Amino acid sequence: MAQIFPNDIQAHLLQHYDQESLDRLSACLSRPPQSLCVRVNTARTEALAFLPKLRNVLEEIADSSSRGWVCNIDPIIADAVFIRLPEEAALAADGISRPDKSCGREVVVSRKCGEGVLRGADVFVPGVLSTSRKAAAKDIVTVLCDVEDQLCRGCSTEILSTHTISPKSLKGKQKPRMKPTSEHLDHAHRSEDLVPREHEPTADGLGELPDGILLLGYGQLELTRSDIFSRRKGLAVRMLHTQLPFPPMNGLLPDLMYLQNFPSIVTAHVLGPQAGERILDMCAAPGGKASHLAALLRGTGEVVALDRSASKVAEIRQLAARLNLRNLSAYCCDATLAVAASGAAAGPLVKAGKQVHVTFEPESFDCVLLDAPCSALGLRPRLKVALTAIELHGMAVYQRQLICAAISLLRVGGRLVYSTCTINPEENEGNVSHLLAAFPCMELRPALPCVGGPGLLGAGLTRNQASLVQRFEPGACAYDTNGFFIASFVKTSSNQSTSNAQST
Repeated sequence: MAQIFPNDIQAHLLQHYDQESLDRLSACLSRPPQSLCVRVNTARTEALAFLPKLRNVLEEIADSSSRGWVCNIDPIIADAVFIRLPEEAALAADGISRPDKSCGREVVVSRKCGEGVLRGADVFVPGVLSTSRKAAAKDIVTVLCDVEDQLCRGCSTEILSTHTISPKSLKGKQKPRMKPTSEHLDHAHRSEDLVPREHEPTADGLGELPDGILLLGYGQLELTRSDIFSRRKGLAVRMLHTQLPFPPMNGLLPDLMYLQNFPSIVTAHVLGPQAGERILDMCAAPGGKASHLAALLRGTGEVVALDRSASKVAEIRQLAARLNLRNLSAYCCDATLAVAASGAAAGPLVKAGKQVHVTFEPESFDCVLLDAPCSALGLRPRLKVALTAIELHGMAVYQRQLICAAISLLRVGGRLVYSTCTINPEENEGNVSHLLAAFPCMELRPALPCVGGPGLLGAGLTRNQASLVQRFEPGACAYDTNGFFIASFVKTSSNQSTSNAQST
């Protein structure tokens, strides 16, 4: 079975999973979900009116290689629309057909870029590591992924013809990894994991690929080799043949929909905005959940979105303008420091004409969404996890600082939703357990509407508490989604002692 986790994280997760379950989960995480999900912008339209528009635009962009897409509104989450391949086409989509005009030249991309390609993206300049020496614009090229981060950017490679990696192309000129260095590399990064055996490269096709090099598909090179490595941005390869031929969604109906993972859409519904409420999204970039909350308020109330990055705050503001959300404002702020100190005036801090921080009065929000920065172990596809168990624990500790600030900003009777895009129990059930122990003023409530599975046992929650949270786990959930976690709380009284609230 495929294994994408390094040994120390695997040992950490085996405290909560048996080996068979972890192997199954790892295999699911290494593949993209079998569908795309978009959220209807209900500030401008309704799902029933939007659906025929989506179907029409997808039909317009379909080409001869398209297998046809099926679009349906989710029966429970009414503003979520799934885009899937027809069942018979999905069965045929497991392999990557080689185009007739392939010239035998290659482009090798980074792991992060490769994960994007598996989700349906094209290849952009920053993600390219190498090309064949004679690769030219308009060539139909084979797109490979350097899963192990071996190659120097800007080098030339001829992996297709030599079936190896030249030592001159390697970082530090180390020897190429021609044999698996770990069990997870042996299984997770061999071509047959993403290309079924009947489509596997053979002697009369691609030949055997070096370990750590993965076939992603085929595309048309849009720039010359020299342009790729002299520019900072731009489209490098337009993908033509990939494993899951989903439509390119960038720029489609931009004011009517937002491409978003299904559990993220569920999260806003769990918070359940009510007309006129003041809502805080503590870690809001890129703005998907904040904009959803603003749309659910139907033009009333206020959503305040925070992020530490000024450039990301600017993107949130642009998104709000595009989606016509006048009740959404965004501020540059370290959310752990968002609570105004006793006796200090709350409000924005401006330096040299720029807003650099903002604080708020304690207990000044009706609802708080804490979609916490996390280890992201639930994102798909994930070809390799480049974290350590120590970093996982550090992430959980940082999340507790955010939880402390969130509770301070929430009014009595207000609602807090805590969510992550990781499957790590310490950041999920472990932090829920910590919150309940450190803050007697908080009460765990059912995370409704419930479309995910229950929480894990043995991670700090009782069986009843585990039934109140939602865990989206690839391979163990009715929806084929990213890994995700949602918990919902209500504040029953003013803050109790928080002296141990951020303890490790």
